[in-house]
This record gives sequence, structure tokens and C-alpha cells, in this order.
Amino acid sequence: MSLARVPLADVARDRAAILRQSFDVGEQADLEGRPDRTVAGRLALKRALVDLWVRLAPGVPAAARDFILSREASGAPGLRSVPGSIAPGQVRVSISHSPDLAVGLAVATQPGGAP
Repeated sequence: MSLARVPLADVARDRAAILRQSFDVGEQADLEGRPDRTVAGRLALKRALVDLWVRLAPGVPAAARDFILSREASGAPGLRSVPGSIAPGQVRVSISHSPDLAVGLAVATQPGGAP
């Protein structure tokens, strides 16, 4: 399990650079016009995934941009693509926001879906 936090003020200050460095072109298009809290939440999730990958897939280089996020029909975050041979379905993800902070959570699951 990995948890990462991103202050919304960080996104407000450097949104364009954050989008370029951490999100692919499709993700950037999806985030266009969305509030800073959405960008902060997705960035926090990507940072949590990078941290989880160090333990989950040792030796597989992973940067925030290597994790392609999607949005489920319910609005919940999803994983479309991850580095290495681990299936995106083997990781559960969640995002939460407060007025000043976004939090991303990534948890590896066992076969059958148990965390």
C-alpha cells in the first residue's frame, strides 16, 4: 500500500509544468478545464503508484508519466496502463480531496482481488 499527498496550492502554482511532466497527451486533454483538485488528486495517485512500484516491481523503472490513468463511468479513477508486466487490474486505486489537499492511494491485490 502506498499513500501520497499533494497540496492544491502546488498545482495552482505550477499546473502547466505538472501536466507536462507527469501526464501524457491524452490525460492532459482529459484534465483540460478540470479543477486544480482533480489534477492534484491524479498527481497524488501517480506518486503513490511510483512509490508502490518500487516494492511491487523491483528493477522496473517507473515515473509518474508511466502510469496512465482513466476515469471510470462512476467518476472513480482507474488504471489504463502501468510499466512492466503487472496487470493494471492487480492494483486498486483511490483519490480523496479536502479543501487544501489531495490524497492518492494505491494498493496491490492478490490473485482473486484481495488486498
